[in-house]
Amino acid sequence: MNSKNVSVAATVAPNLMLRAVADDFFDKLEAIPAQNIVLDFKGVQSISRSFAHQYILRRMKSSKNVEEANVVENVQHMFKIVERQVAGGETPSVALKCSSVLTA
Repeated sequence: MNSKNVSVAATVAPNLMLRAVADDFFDKLEAIPAQNIVLDFKGVQSISRSFAHQYILRRMKSSKNVEEANVVENVQHMFKIVERQVAGGETPSVALKCSSVLTA
């Protein structure tokens, strides 16, 4: 299958904050012809709980195989917090596949 690398910081912003931005981002990802997408988080400095929550929900529903790379520790921590919340009954959980973690 074909693959595409996408820089999150360059495509969205270094600080990920709004649910609507996560929705717009996933709308763009769905339009990419590649089935496998690697999201490179290099340069992403922070993520809000609301962006992380919407990101996880959209990732679960995505028709693409999405993996994360170069996720800094504080962003990875926020994803884990939201995953626990989602697993607690709000919606089914999704395991993020972070291929590497950078420390800031």
